[in-house]
Amino acid sequence: MIISFITGFVLCFSLNCVIGAQNTYLFRQGLINKYVFPLAFFCFLCDVILISLGVIGMNILINQDLLNWFFGFSSACLFFYGFLRAKSALQSTHKLNETIEVEGSFVKSISGMAALTLLNPHVYLDTVILIGSVSLKFNSFFKLTYLFGAFFASLIFFFAIAYLSRSLSSFMENERIWRIVDGLTAIIMFIVGYIMLQSSHWI
Repeated sequence: MIISFITGFVLCFSLNCVIGAQNTYLFRQGLINKYVFPLAFFCFLCDVILISLGVIGMNILINQDLLNWFFGFSSACLFFYGFLRAKSALQSTHKLNETIEVEGSFVKSISGMAALTLLNPHVYLDTVILIGSVSLKFNSFFKLTYLFGAFFASLIFFFAIAYLSRSLSSFMENERIWRIVDGLTAIIMFIVGYIMLQSSHWI
């Protein structure tokens, strides 16, 4: 139970832990302390819905004959993500996107967050495909704890960015720290990718 929970938590947290448009938008709204809770909750709710769809959908759509091929595909995606994070850790490309501006009204703020979240194809790859596919390794009970681990990671991540943005501002602008984060994320992606590759029986 603990292993499945930790797997869900670590995978979801590391996939979220990038400097993307969604995280930058939430961070900047946190800095001005405007609509912090609803925006953080919206991000968390999107993760809950998409991750749930991924876990449920994968278990319905992927039969035993396709399982090994899908494990191999997921492993390739995770290795690719790990490569990108490792490359990012070695390059000086870590900065918040200055072009993303915060919105004034509540409706505009939520609409802006919805666009940055739901129109980003990587969101669906991370939540529905990758997190959903790793859930195939667990049976029904452990699948549930895996799901709650992912939910808990999402909850902590988005609310930490929103409410600790002022405290984290120096952290978010520190290139060295982001290199360490990217390096650790790459290691996690490689480890999970290798486990998935073993499950595919390709090695």
